[in-house]
Amino acid sequence: MKKKKNGLDDILLSQSNEKKVEFMHSIGMTHDNAQEILNMGDILMQSGYSKEAYDLFNRASSMGNAQASTRKGESLMVGNGCGVDPKAALKAFEQSAGQGDPWGTVAAAFIYHSGMGIERNEKKAGKHLSTVINKELLTSQFDYDDIKKKEHE
Repeated sequence: MKKKKNGLDDILLSQSNEKKVEFMHSIGMTHDNAQEILNMGDILMQSGYSKEAYDLFNRASSMGNAQASTRKGESLMVGNGCGVDPKAALKAFEQSAGQGDPWGTVAAAFIYHSGMGIERNEKKAGKHLSTVINKELLTSQFDYDDIKKKEHE
């Protein structure tokens, strides 16, 4: 039985890794769905193409995707695909926190608490942590009942 050609899949499979990355990057930079752009950025980051991934995180962040803002902040903290810029990272984390992303909120609290690249501010750190606790932003990530049981053992 003859294999049916899939068009785009066959074209991509025949290309070098550089061409595949270039294609994904160009699609991501012109795409209008922030979640799909974020997903492409994650794939590129996992494949070691941090500059291209950062570009996509930045684009999806500018479109209002909270998770993309968190990824952008993570990249800026360590210089993954961009320069190290703790102030810009904090700005990205605060944008993400303002949109309800738990990890961006925790990251903003950490930066304020540690004073990593900025002036330390315990009041702002506490505000972000209170938001995480009061809005139970991480309840889907952790089982608080198990944590409480372990604290009392």
